[in-house]
Amino acid sequence: MTFDYYNNVPFQNDYPSDDQTQMQVNCNSIAGIFDVDHIGFQLDGGPAVIDGGKHRLITFNEVTKLNVIAGQKSVVFTRNGDLRQVPLANFAKQTYVDNLSLIKAYVVFTAPIQPSTTVTILRSYNINSVTAKTAGAPNFKYEIVVEPVSVIDNTPLILPKIGMIANSSLEYTVQYGIGKTALTLKSVTASTLGTPNIITIILLQN
Repeated sequence: MTFDYYNNVPFQNDYPSDDQTQMQVNCNSIAGIFDVDHIGFQLDGGPAVIDGGKHRLITFNEVTKLNVIAGQKSVVFTRNGDLRQVPLANFAKQTYVDNLSLIKAYVVFTAPIQPSTTVTILRSYNINSVTAKTAGAPNFKYEIVVEPVSVIDNTPLILPKIGMIANSSLEYTVQYGIGKTALTLKSVTASTLGTPNIITIILLQN
């Protein structure tokens, strides 16, 4: 997106009529620029601008190399991440830099009720599906497969080499099988009727 703009308008010693066209272009460009990622002037709605100046979102056009930060300033910027080299949003001050989110993906779901293989996802982010298959009677152990994908383009996410958090509301013994794009929880005991086992998986950014 580009905008026309004339510097040094109105020109010294000019009459307003001499610069009217350029001033109109500048004013319209200012309104257009302000409307990018912001609540705009809403000119058609009259002089009142409800929530004017607030952000709708923040767009970064490129990966940014952070300059030296002086004093108490703070900066939000993007820089290359790891593995897929996706730009990560970062918050920086003079003394430190933090990722705005260390979480790549997460899912909270209920383990199957004997002898069903139905998985109920309660909450998720960047998780495509959670599937379960029985390992046989009488114990009805399960393998649960978690497949993280991007919420933007639905492409598989590469699992982190380190940084996985798992928690269960019921006590159980589990083994983890970590592939390139899928996480398998092996030997998960199925929930008993009336006592759902709620499992939380959090995958951290590398």
